[in-house]
Amino acid sequence: MSPNASPTTYHVIRRREFITSRLAGTWSDPHQICPLSPPREQTYLQNPALLSDDDPVALLAVNAGQVVGRMDLIPGDLGVQGHKERIIWCSNFYVPPDLRKSLAGVMLVLKSQEMHTTVGAGGVSQAALPIYQKLKWDQIDMPRFILLRRSRAVVEHFLTNPALRGAARFAADAALLAHRAASALARAARTCDLRARPIERAGNDLDRLLAPVHQGVETLRSAPILNWLLSCNFESDPRNRKGLFGIYDRAGKLAAYFLAKTKFYETATHRGFKNLQLGSLLDWRIFDPAALSLQQLVLLAVREISAWNPDAIELCVPKTCGPLHTRRWGFVPAGTMHFMIKRSPKCPTRRPDLPEPPAWNLRPGDADTLFA
Repeated sequence: MSPNASPTTYHVIRRREFITSRLAGTWSDPHQICPLSPPREQTYLQNPALLSDDDPVALLAVNAGQVVGRMDLIPGDLGVQGHKERIIWCSNFYVPPDLRKSLAGVMLVLKSQEMHTTVGAGGVSQAALPIYQKLKWDQIDMPRFILLRRSRAVVEHFLTNPALRGAARFAADAALLAHRAASALARAARTCDLRARPIERAGNDLDRLLAPVHQGVETLRSAPILNWLLSCNFESDPRNRKGLFGIYDRAGKLAAYFLAKTKFYETATHRGFKNLQLGSLLDWRIFDPAALSLQQLVLLAVREISAWNPDAIELCVPKTCGPLHTRRWGFVPAGTMHFMIKRSPKCPTRRPDLPEPPAWNLRPGDADTLFA
């Protein structure tokens, strides 16, 4: 019997089923939807926000004994006026291309809404975005900016003639190098009282500073969460790396932190740039606004990410952070990162004194984006 000839059923996979590998052989899986890479599986299982072996970690769509779709579930924490509340982040949403005209994808999203009073998805793809929109999830948009450091990927995308490519790359890279030199001087002047230093592992000192203080709704961080974000990934690739950095004032006091990563893409963005090493600033918290601004944090992050030698650096700015002068530092607009949030009528964030999701204090590293 082929898929769609009988009703599709939806199965909640609990943490214990990951541990005992009870999924193996349960259903036919010609599209290889069930297997996970060891790094991805360990990322899910090591999540500090997991409370028990009964926590849901995945949803599977099964039709006629065959797996036809999947959505993974990553528990996390929100701070709601200083109190901890749970959110379930959706990840690894996949239905095989030849089955996407079925309702499996829509039903997986609907089933995810039953997992908790608040569910969300981050870095939503253009293919999945219309599904969330039609199901009336709240949309949070973060404008994306790109700072190009080397021109190869862009030049090779638009030019096919080798001679023209070489000349264009030489001219573009010379201009980019001159801009980097000028920016470095300006950055040094703007951040002369601040120092960014790597933090190998978050400890109790950082944990104390991460206590929820925001009066609205924010994603929570802790030392265990930061160490998990830092150490886990969905894939093993020696070209990829992540780093946690502290920013210290002149007196040596920790004033902020940020998390950044670089990732190698064989094909990047909808434009199809090839073999691109992309750096990203994905998470941060300023503990002492009198010591530094977000603009200064971004400048210091660009310096540290640049030391990893990426082709470009990505910056997604939540609208709650206010305007940043990105153009003067060489960043250009490059689309939008989308977050989607669904809340049940009983959700703790539905109180009239709390902001709606577009005004939540999220970061581009929320959901699964620091692992992907």
